[in-house]
Formats: sequence, C-alpha cells, structure tokens
Amino acid sequence: MGKIILEVGGMTCQHCVHAVTMAIESVDGAEDIEVDLQSGKAEFYLEDEDSLEQVKEAIRSAGYTV
Repeated sequence: MGKIILEVGGMTCQHCVHAVTMAIESVDGAEDIEVDLQSGKAEFYLEDEDSLEQVKEAIRSAGYTV
C-alpha cells in the first residue's frame, strides 16, 4: 500500500508516543513507524490496504483519536 500518515489526537507525552507506536506495531504489515508528539502525526508503511482500519482501531483502543 505504501506510506500512511495519520493525525492522532490525545497525545500529551512520550508515554503516549510509545503507546501509539505499540498499537501500530500490533498490526501485521506495519513497518518503519514514526510517531511525533509535536505534530500529532503517525507515519508508517503498510503492506495491505485492508490493515489500515485495524491500525485505526488499535490506536482508538489505546485511548487516542484518529
């Protein structure tokens, strides 16, 4: 699928960055994950388009908005 950039709301500290990173990592096919607190964005590569909704749900389940 390629590079994905998502706006993630609710991050306030480095713990949040770690939690969002772990949520994205939990989805098969997500690679090269970078989560930036200042911009509120998560950038990563995803192999399968169908996995995008899984990534969004994982982030929401961790307590953040997408």
